[in-house]
Amino acid sequence: MNNLKTFNLSIGTVILRFYMMMGVVIIAGFSGYWAIAFLSLPIFLSIMMGITFTKDNEVNSKDNSRKLSSLSSTSKDELSNVA
Repeated sequence: MNNLKTFNLSIGTVILRFYMMMGVVIIAGFSGYWAIAFLSLPIFLSIMMGITFTKDNEVNSKDNSRKLSSLSSTSKDELSNVA
């Protein structure tokens, strides 16, 4: 499952999405089928809201690395008291 984060977009991705949006509009204009231009609306909204998608594996790996680093900094006595 994918996680959706807002306002987390790099400037490079903004530029790429802008060119993709303009490509959709230009193709719609040259083809004469202007209904295709409505496909650029979700691209525009994703640029304005700064939407990024991450996989659960990336999020879980970050959480697991934090857990492992916190476990490695604790002593054996503290770990035996927890169990």
